[in-house]
Amino acid sequence: MIDAPTDWRSSGLGRLIYATLALFIVTTLLVGTTFLNKAVFGALVFFVFIRVVTRPDACRVVTFAPIVVALIFMYGFVVGLLSRVDPALSRQLLFSVSILFLIYPLVWFDIDLDPLLRLSGVILAAFSLLFLASVLAAPLSGIAASLLSFFVENNLGFAAEREFLESPIQSFQLGTVPFLLLPLAIFADAILRSEKVVLNSLAFLSVLAVVAISGARGLMLVSLLLLASLLWLRVRVANRVVLVLVAVPIAVVAFSELSSSTQVFSPAEQSNSIKLGHIRSFVDNFSVRSAIFGDGLGAYYYSSGRGREVAETEITLLDMVRYFGVIATGFLYASLLLPAARLSRYRRAGVFAPAVLAAYLVLSLSNPVLWNSSGLLVVVWYWLHVLREPRVPA
Repeated sequence: MIDAPTDWRSSGLGRLIYATLALFIVTTLLVGTTFLNKAVFGALVFFVFIRVVTRPDACRVVTFAPIVVALIFMYGFVVGLLSRVDPALSRQLLFSVSILFLIYPLVWFDIDLDPLLRLSGVILAAFSLLFLASVLAAPLSGIAASLLSFFVENNLGFAAEREFLESPIQSFQLGTVPFLLLPLAIFADAILRSEKVVLNSLAFLSVLAVVAISGARGLMLVSLLLLASLLWLRVRVANRVVLVLVAVPIAVVAFSELSSSTQVFSPAEQSNSIKLGHIRSFVDNFSVRSAIFGDGLGAYYYSSGRGREVAETEITLLDMVRYFGVIATGFLYASLLLPAARLSRYRRAGVFAPAVLAAYLVLSLSNPVLWNSSGLLVVVWYWLHVLREPRVPA
């Protein structure tokens, strides 16, 4: 039995943790794993440590999921000491899972992440539009050119032409833009529940616009599928027939047009060709030993997709199997999906949070968006929906 959590508003330390958490989320999304981001996370860890020392009786281990994930990554790190790995990537991945331990103070202080993620989504969308403006205005304005240089030199974003349509299109993307899948879903769900429709609609459209101009095919496709799923879940059963009658013809026409007029689904398209090369080389290098034990966290392998040795690919699940082996990877993903031992917690959590996490995991199949600070925040959000106690109306 988990003790009732303490609301963060009723504790000075809780308010401090909440404010630091908000700052951490914003810095994670805007500046990535820079010194500022790490310093804020260090402060957050320190405040949580104070809670553990001063109130150990109120610091229950509400789930073993982050511990299991950390142990698997530690195992991969140790195996990697005997293999040829990218040491910087190995350390980065190992420390990235520390984000998952935020689930403990979130439950202890009954912190609702949704308001923070709504705000962060709007800030990230605004920051992305600022980046777009700097790209478009750079040839005309010295200030815009300096701003663009700041974005690029600090690896905060990139602008490039994508050639999967008949003519190249310009895409603009911050590194953490895949995270927008989560606030996009939160805003959409709020609209479908008729919660502050005007305000949430404006926020939803701003985030959707950034997703559209990102040029990230996987993100756009998964976003559409997730939004369609949420609409299906929230509308009345009688209206689902109408939804199918409208959506299926649109999907068929869109798929036919994309297949005939673009290279989105073509194996010859550059990005698709690289991913297929990763998969072929993974199969060629697969062995009984690597299937059982893995090759270690951040291990290199030759990929015909890149024509050289790589330690990380765009296909996250493939990399996890390479690093840890089949069995450990199975436990890894089971820990992400099943943080609680009791089935009742999943029934109580409903279908919204699992649907969002499932969509994000699907996105990670073709994009390296899961095992980093922003991606693991999505996992923590899902865990919180499963593990937190029901809120009692005031």
